[in-house]
Amino acid sequence: MSAIRLFVYGTLMRGHRQDLSRYEPAPVYLGEGWVAGRLYDLGHCPALVLDHAAAPVWGEVWNVPRELFEQLNRYEVGCGDFQLRQASVFFEGALAQMALYEIGARQRLPATQLAGGRWLPSRPERPIDGVADNRVTHRV
Repeated sequence: MSAIRLFVYGTLMRGHRQDLSRYEPAPVYLGEGWVAGRLYDLGHCPALVLDHAAAPVWGEVWNVPRELFEQLNRYEVGCGDFQLRQASVFFEGALAQMALYEIGARQRLPATQLAGGRWLPSRPERPIDGVADNRVTHRV
């Protein structure tokens, strides 16, 4: 089964409520990376706006099995909050093209962006609709 290289910067990172390591089929954590952009805290999750002139936004790089990637897309893109993008991510000493989720153009952003390029939840994390026990509740 083929895998998609995915950059995540919020709730899908290790230790957060939608930690990718808890999903099936199992993705593979590859390491840390960063992308140029602006990061905003929406409370329940962060929002990334790609901006080549901005500071680094830090996150994780994963190899995600295509089946799981399609499930994530149905949730992340299907809810209308995020758009799937291909972007240049600095990883392992070089720029590499990979998938990531950028906030949708119709979403309203807070006036202040997060400093430091790393997201930490502003309130306790709780499971979200469509996912139980940090696992996708439906199968393809």
